[in-house]
Amino acid sequence: MFRISLALSFIILITIKQQCFAQKIVFNWGTQQADLNYNECYQSLIKLNLGTTKTKELADCIFGKLKSKFPKGVNLDTNQFIEIIKQLMKSCFYEQNVQDELPFFWNEQYLKGFRVAMLKSMPFEFSEDQKNKLFDCALKKLKEKYPNDGFKIAEIRKDFEKIAKDCELEIIK
Repeated sequence: MFRISLALSFIILITIKQQCFAQKIVFNWGTQQADLNYNECYQSLIKLNLGTTKTKELADCIFGKLKSKFPKGVNLDTNQFIEIIKQLMKSCFYEQNVQDELPFFWNEQYLKGFRVAMLKSMPFEFSEDQKNKLFDCALKKLKEKYPNDGFKIAEIRKDFEKIAKDCELEIIK
């Protein structure tokens, strides 16, 4: 779940230019507007650096599900459209099995989601204070190991578990 949240945060949805100012998202399948929206989705997904084939598969999955959900075309409020796209992206990320290939970034939004996910995964016998100290210790060590953005989520997940065990020895006595 954490990995998908990060990806959704990274993309922060499809950046369809006309939608920045639109109150409603309206297009029919097979039209130039539908093609433009697909291309904007594809261009947004390229930023994940998953390769051309995987990016196309994801865009096809998202728009295939959108077309199945709305076979006569799309006519939604912008917020409704965004929520539906979030759900479809999440589903397609799981189906295409790209969670571990997604990039991680050191920004406030990612760190908030990362903290929530990691604290939930810690043993119940730890107090909230111990969990927070453990997370902070591990985060500091991860930032030293990965000072730059863009590394794969699989790398940080694997290392977090190992580093957290080291921090546990330091903090939980």
